[in-house]
Amino acid sequence: MQHYLLPKKRHRVDGFTNTCGASEEDRGDRDGPKDLSQLPDSGPTCPDLKRYLATEYSGQSRSFNNNWHDQHSWLEYSVTQDAAFCFAYRFFSHTHFSKIEKSFTHEGFRNWKKATTLLKSHDNSAEHKFVMQTWAEFKLQKTKDARIQHALDASHAKIVEEKRHYIRAVIDALLYTAYQNEAQRGHREGSQLDNRGNFLELLDMISRYDDIVKKKLSGPGNAKYTHHDIQNELLDIIAGMIRKDISKEVMKAEHFALMVDKTKDVSKQEQLSIGVRYLHQQSLHEELLDFTAAEGLDADSLLKKIMETLAKCGIDYNVCIGQCYDGAAVMSGHISGVEEKFRREVSQAVYVHCYAHRLNLVLVDCVHNVQDAAEFFRLVEGDNVHRTTESKGLCVLLDADDKTAIRPPPAI
Repeated sequence: MQHYLLPKKRHRVDGFTNTCGASEEDRGDRDGPKDLSQLPDSGPTCPDLKRYLATEYSGQSRSFNNNWHDQHSWLEYSVTQDAAFCFAYRFFSHTHFSKIEKSFTHEGFRNWKKATTLLKSHDNSAEHKFVMQTWAEFKLQKTKDARIQHALDASHAKIVEEKRHYIRAVIDALLYTAYQNEAQRGHREGSQLDNRGNFLELLDMISRYDDIVKKKLSGPGNAKYTHHDIQNELLDIIAGMIRKDISKEVMKAEHFALMVDKTKDVSKQEQLSIGVRYLHQQSLHEELLDFTAAEGLDADSLLKKIMETLAKCGIDYNVCIGQCYDGAAVMSGHISGVEEKFRREVSQAVYVHCYAHRLNLVLVDCVHNVQDAAEFFRLVEGDNVHRTTESKGLCVLLDADDKTAIRPPPAI
């Protein structure tokens, strides 16, 4: 008998290690009728019927008694076969158990006349005690797994919530500096410096009143999300969300006017600002779509950049009814300027010379009539021309050097 109490091999039974040594092939013919439990997680099946099928024994009718289930928790009953089975045997038994034990697996027990005695005998057998212990271990393991999984889920949820809380603080700091038109980065951002830039200093101030932000800032360097590349990525995501909202408003308005201007940045790179003007909720809105480098200064290159920006923002240029630029020939030229090329695509897009640029032309003309002012602005203009000499060649060098080391030559 001790032979059966020693585990021989370990097999997986529905996610549980069966220490009794029964494989799936060994159990294949002992799963019992289909109206019994098909999984070890389900527990014994014992339907509570008002009347069970009776069998004649020497002129006396005997049948299954549902009270037996209260006395033996392992007992289950099959209505289709009118037989009793041992749940623990069916799922956790060994293949070499004796015949009487097998009657509780695939053959079924039907000797209702001697049921009380035989059920008790089966309950007290060493084999049965072994499978009952295995079943108890199975249930305990399931409970432990559930507790561990619950703890892991709760811990994971807490970590996720803390990360979301921290990233919201990072985004709020970026939004604040963006709204206030302040630079994010400082000249130096070392931890020992007194001033590391607006973004890091603002985030450090938030950490004084927020324990989660403080913990993240003092944690691993790769989990702070404060690198300038990540700042740019977050700002790009925010900009994309804003553009999506603008696009929805423009398409809802059904018509819009296009506004484009170009200017040089501090590195003398030509930048193109593209905006739209439209009616939303009974009021006029002017929104900036993009501020991007101009790859070329000819009309075709500028028009291509405008079209790409509108397409990126999901705005249909066919509903444009107006275009507004400065008076430069490349923009306002009626033969080969941007306004003419755009109107060939969208005939109803009427060109309007920007009124702000018109006012600027008037002021410049007035100032030129004042000798001292004219001389002052002539000197300023000459200095600017000197600084921007061969700016196109400089831009090529900037691209070749990854736009880092080379800067415009200083004034003499």
